[in-house]
Formats: sequence, structure tokens, C-alpha cells
Amino acid sequence: MPDCDSAVDETLEIGTVVGKRYKVLQKLGEGGCGSVFKVEDTEKEGMQYALKVEFASANAGNVLKMEVQILTQMSSKRHVAKCIASGKKEKFSYMVMTLLGESLESLVRKHGPFVNVSTQMRVGISVLFGIKQIHDVSENAENCHWGLRRE
Repeated sequence: MPDCDSAVDETLEIGTVVGKRYKVLQKLGEGGCGSVFKVEDTEKEGMQYALKVEFASANAGNVLKMEVQILTQMSSKRHVAKCIASGKKEKFSYMVMTLLGESLESLVRKHGPFVNVSTQMRVGISVLFGIKQIHDVSENAENCHWGLRRE
């Protein structure tokens, strides 16, 4: 599995335009290989997406490139983000994808830590179905790094 922990030392400033069209509105989160931002499409009024950025570092693998390839293959699947655009800059690689809605963290903050069983089941089934679709599409799931491992 790629070791990308040193890659999150950098960030994009709010207002930065990536790919000549996607304006950074806010940071949504970060992980071992990069950060995710909410962006606005400057060519399509009102359209917002998620921008995943993998900053260049000596230890960074090419995780984002693999994610772009897999999401592109999955363009007709439900429960998985759609890849809208991707590219590479001097300091980072990026992928623009559909924004799937509020984060689980945001929902818990809004509705409290106690969500009814029906909601828990619907979210869980959707997440598991999306993971299954990703693994079905990836040719070598052992090397597929999506925050989960087969162990």
C-alpha cells in the first residue's frame, strides 16, 4: 500500500482556480494521500463538485491516477462518485468528481450522534454497495487503495 503521509503538508488556498475552471470554496477533509475540497465550476453557474488533490512528494504513490481510472470505468454505477475531470500540475495531481452530499460527520453534528436504525441501515447498505462496485471493477483489488484493505 502506498505511503503518502508526508503528502498532506501542503494545501490549496480558498479562491484558487484549478484546471482554469474549478474555484476552491472550502476544504472538506484530508487523508493520508491528499485533501478534498468543495469547488465551484466557473463555466457552469451553480455547479459544485469535490476536488481531490494529491500533493507531490518523494513518498507519494500514484494513488490518484488509479482512482481516476477506476472511477472513469464506473461512470454508469450508482453509489460511486463520477469523475468529471483530472489533471496534473507541478505541485499536485487532481481529480474533480461529483459531490455526493453532506458528510457523515456533518449529519451527525446536525442530527446528533443517535440516528435511527433505518437511516443507519440505508447508509450502510449504500456504502457497502459502492465498495463492492469498486472492487468488482478494479482488476487487482489487492492493490486498490480506497482506505480499506482485504485483511
